[in-house]
Amino acid sequence: TCDVSPRCCKILVAEDSADNRLLIQHYLRGTSHELTFVEDGRDAVTQFSTNTFELILMDVQMPIMDGLAATRTIRAIEEERGGRKISILAISANASSKDVVASLGAGCNAHLSKPISKQRLLAALEEYTSLISEEVDDGIQELVPEYLAARRCELPQLKELLAKRD
Repeated sequence: TCDVSPRCCKILVAEDSADNRLLIQHYLRGTSHELTFVEDGRDAVTQFSTNTFELILMDVQMPIMDGLAATRTIRAIEEERGGRKISILAISANASSKDVVASLGAGCNAHLSKPISKQRLLAALEEYTSLISEEVDDGIQELVPEYLAARRCELPQLKELLAKRD
C-alpha cells in the first residue's frame, strides 16, 4: 500500500474538469501514488485540513474557490500549524509569465501549463516527491517501511487505550 512504499505519494488533485481528472488518473495508473480527487478549492482546503497528503495538484480556475485562493488558505493553515509545507503544483491553461507569477505568489511551488503531457506530469511529481524523500536521511530511509508497519500493528492497542482514557 501507499503507507509503506518509499516512492509512493498521497496526492490531492483539485480539478473541476471531469476530463482532466480522468487524464491525470490515466497518467498515474500503474504508479504507486494514491490519488484523492476534489472538484473545487473549498473541498481542497477541507481535504487538506482533515487528511495527510504529500503533494497537491491544484487547478487554478475552479468554482466556489479558485486554486490560488485555496493555495493561500492552505499556506495560512500551515503557518498556524508550523512544520513542513506541502508541495503545491498549480495546473492551468493560462501559461503567461503573469499567470506563473500569480501562482508562485499565491504559494505554489511550481506552475504546470495545460495541456500537460504525461512525461511533464511524471517529471514534476518525481522532482517534488524526491524532495520529500530527501528530507529523510539516506541511512534511515530503508527502515521507514518496517517502522510504519510496526506502528500500524500498534493501532488496535492504542485505540483500546484511548477508549479507556488510559
